[in-house]
Amino acid sequence: MTEPRTVTIASPVQTFHAYSFFIDALEPAIIDTGVASSPETSIRPELARAGIDMAATRWILLTHGHPDHAGGAAGIKAATSGAAQVVVHEKNADLVRSRAAHLHGHVDMLETYLTGGVEAFTAMTQHAIGGELEPDLELAGGEVLDIGGATLSVIPTPGHTDGAVTYWLEETGRAFVGDSVQLRGGIMNQFPSYEDPIAYRRSIEAILEREPAVLSLAHNFMASDGRPVGGDVVGSAEVRKVLRDALDIESRIADAMARHIGAGELIVDPADGPHAPFDAVAADLGYTKDPSRMPAPFFITLDGYARALGALPTRVPR
Repeated sequence: MTEPRTVTIASPVQTFHAYSFFIDALEPAIIDTGVASSPETSIRPELARAGIDMAATRWILLTHGHPDHAGGAAGIKAATSGAAQVVVHEKNADLVRSRAAHLHGHVDMLETYLTGGVEAFTAMTQHAIGGELEPDLELAGGEVLDIGGATLSVIPTPGHTDGAVTYWLEETGRAFVGDSVQLRGGIMNQFPSYEDPIAYRRSIEAILEREPAVLSLAHNFMASDGRPVGGDVVGSAEVRKVLRDALDIESRIADAMARHIGAGELIVDPADGPHAPFDAVAADLGYTKDPSRMPAPFFITLDGYARALGALPTRVPR
C-alpha cells in the first residue's frame, strides 16, 4: 500500500538543518517542527510550493522535546487556530510546557564541564522555542495513531532523551526516528548526542529489527566515512548500512571510555585541556572539534558513559 504524499522540509538552524516531515493524509500531520522561526521561514513556504496550506495541519507529532524539534510547535498550532493536536511522550512533556525544563535537565552537566555553559544553553533555548504549550496528547509508547489514510505506531526509542519516540508508518515501513539514530553526530559538532548510552544502543537495535524500508532522520549526520546522511534514507539495504554504522560508532565510543575511564571520582579540571576529563578518550577517537559548542554533545554523551561505568565527575573548585 502506498503512503499519502509526504513532504520533507529542511529548516536552517544555526549551521545545520532540522528536518520536518508533513504527511498529507485526511488528518494531515507534521513530524517535528524545527525552531521558533521554522514555521514561517521554512515550513509554510515549502508546503505552499507543494500546494498545501500549513493551517490544514491536524497533528503535530514530536519525536522528542528538544528546541530544534519542538521549538516551532507553538507557531504551527497558532496557524491552525488551535485545531492541531500537539503530541509528545510523557517523559518529554515538560520540555514542551516550559523553557526552564530544558535547563533543569542539563544544569549539573553544564556546570561540571563547561564555563559559561548555563548562560549559553539558556540563550540558545530562549531563541529556539517559539512558545510554551500544554501537550494535547502525552504518549506512553505503543499507541497507534490513525490520521486518515495512514497509520502511525509509536515506538519508544529512548537514549537521546528518555522520552524519544519513533513514528512507524505501518503502510510502508517508514521510520521517522528523530534524533534516535545519531551516527557520528551532526556536521557542526561531529559527535553523537545521547543521555543514556545503553538505552540508545537498544533503541537502534530495535529499529534495525523492524527492517525499515525508509529511515527518516532529523538532521544531516556524519557517517563513519565522512558522508553526510540526513533526511530520507531509502531502501532496506541502505537503511541497514546506516543503522549498523550507528551501532559501530557507539561501540567505538563505549570501548574508548572503558579503556580510559574507571569507577570512582573523576576530577574535571578545564585547565587539563578542552576535552577534560575525557582528553584521552578524545585522542583515542581522533576527536578534535570544540566540545563546548552548544548543545555540547561530547560532554552530554560521555557523561552518560562515565556514570554507567561508576565514575563520579567532580568539578575542581572555581
